[in-house]
Amino acid sequence: MLAYLRAFSKTWAAKLLFGVLILSFGLIFGQGQVQQALSGIFSRGVIQTSGRSVEAAEFKQVFDRQKKQIEEQNGGQTIPPEVIQAYGLPQKVANDYASDVALEGWMKKIGLKPSDKLVGEQMQQIQAFANPATGAFDKNTYLTALARAGVRPDLFEQNLRTEVAEHHLQIGFSSAMRLPRIYGAFMVSALAQTRDLSWFSVNEKVAGPAPAPTDADLQKYLAANNARYRLPDMRAATVVLFSPALIGKDLKVSDAEVQDAFVKLRLAKPETRSFVQIAAPSQAQAQSMANAIKAGGSPAAVAQAAKLSAVSFDDKPQAGLPFPKVAAAVFAMKPGDVAALQGDTGWVVVKLNGVSKPVTSPTAEQKKAIEAKVRDDKAKGELDDLATRYDAARAKGMAMADAAKSLNLPVFTLPLTTADGRGADGKPATLGGQPVPQDVLKTLFDRPKGAQTEVEQAEGGVFYALHVDEVAPAAAPPFAQIHDRLAQDWRMEQLRTRLHAKAEELAQRVRKGESIQAVAASVGAKLETLKDAKRPQIPQGVDTRALIAQHPELIALDAAFGASMGDVVTPQGVDGFDVVKLEGVHTPDPAVVGAMIEQIRPRMSGQHVQDLYGVARQQVRTKMKTKIMTDRLNAALGLPDDKADAKKGKAK
Repeated sequence: MLAYLRAFSKTWAAKLLFGVLILSFGLIFGQGQVQQALSGIFSRGVIQTSGRSVEAAEFKQVFDRQKKQIEEQNGGQTIPPEVIQAYGLPQKVANDYASDVALEGWMKKIGLKPSDKLVGEQMQQIQAFANPATGAFDKNTYLTALARAGVRPDLFEQNLRTEVAEHHLQIGFSSAMRLPRIYGAFMVSALAQTRDLSWFSVNEKVAGPAPAPTDADLQKYLAANNARYRLPDMRAATVVLFSPALIGKDLKVSDAEVQDAFVKLRLAKPETRSFVQIAAPSQAQAQSMANAIKAGGSPAAVAQAAKLSAVSFDDKPQAGLPFPKVAAAVFAMKPGDVAALQGDTGWVVVKLNGVSKPVTSPTAEQKKAIEAKVRDDKAKGELDDLATRYDAARAKGMAMADAAKSLNLPVFTLPLTTADGRGADGKPATLGGQPVPQDVLKTLFDRPKGAQTEVEQAEGGVFYALHVDEVAPAAAPPFAQIHDRLAQDWRMEQLRTRLHAKAEELAQRVRKGESIQAVAASVGAKLETLKDAKRPQIPQGVDTRALIAQHPELIALDAAFGASMGDVVTPQGVDGFDVVKLEGVHTPDPAVVGAMIEQIRPRMSGQHVQDLYGVARQQVRTKMKTKIMTDRLNAALGLPDDKADAKKGKAK
């Protein structure tokens, strides 16, 4: 049947039939609806919006660019696939890009399209596309920069056009936007308001220590908090590691190998000359100009006076110069020499400015780095051979340890380790002093006890083979093993409960009419007061805990600014709970308020515009019927399908 259909599709009758069907769709639905219908049928886009489909390749390029930026911000550390999915990075990038695509389509629909000239002007202002020599936009530099970033020119220009259009749209949103003064008045009155407060701390000295727990108390506490103490699934293994670092440490690198690598890395440099040359129409004029330069004239000025050009050659090797006769003469001169020469095509005047000696061998620092690279390259070159020989030895029935020993390969015992590479003590597990590769951990947790693997490859050019020695399923640890930890946690929780209860008891006395001074004195607590205090402002980037440890009054002050006049509150303090009473609220001077309003109104107006613009983008996304095809999202990035995994789990 399929063969018949394939054959039929190539006939004139089939083409006529499809033409009639398409025409009929056009008559019934209209051309735009036909295109939309066909787009929906045949598109495999990750993001679909009215008139536009973002295919997997385009979305992957956008995602990879975002991922690379995040990795660069985190010191170049690669983000593993499981972390990508755990933090919902694909969904976030898809959501952001879906909004961009919808806005792009909507702006095109309403005719908001910047001219080619305007887009070109914007492109020419991007410094990365400028020629280093001229500082002007250069097409080759532009194409090279995009290729290095892995961005297609058509997509870049489309995105730039959208950015320009969106910038104009934002200007329209913000034009003449100025919030009423009342908005600023509310904000300023809150920011500039000051308060009076009194407080004292309720700590262990005030509430008394928590009693020592019995084993029955701890058993009950463990039952209520079992998940906190439950040990995760752990595995132990014997691992044969084919690591360039481990294999290479005993490899010898000769001076000849270092020198060869030095040349191949293009670190060796020939002798060079820097000089200025003027082409002269005759011997007499050449000699005259040479004499003028020897007398102190600059080559540029001498050439200009003769209506000629002075050409500079900087750090040029003899083989890199176009005219052999001039090159030979220049390389026979000394710095500062000036000569009129019979060149290959006529007379020239040459002034030699500088000589750079050849670099024929590496410095001590370069030699050390080159030796390390050569050693690493040699080790990597041996890995394939070692892996093949190891597999051959295992195929002959040789035990893992014996096969490794015969090839001088390191064998490591990996003690019980979690799937995220932590030992029983919670510290990162290691193999040969290095963190356990993620691929090794994944293989270890995919195999049953007693399983052995062939040689497999991990990231970073490492190979490995392992034997699963032990499987310890997730379980609660023995009571005796965590007794001390349980006792400490129980005491901390009991103490917190006692301190809070005591603070509330004392606060209630103040609420009922006792003075806070008298209540503090009754328990031997020191009363603190603040008058006309401003709202606490903690600068960005400051360690909040360290700051509060130095200034514990910040907790009471923050609580007072969240209370109403006369309130008594009990926020958690540094070593217990505070009892805080708000005793006065002072509004700022109207003259101060007026000046502050005018200062913050532009910033508030700008924030309001951003909020409105965010709502508008969401509305555009709805209007353009934008959809994210979640079933295609992970497939486009080569990540496991969460839904498929869930179905497999249910099937089991």
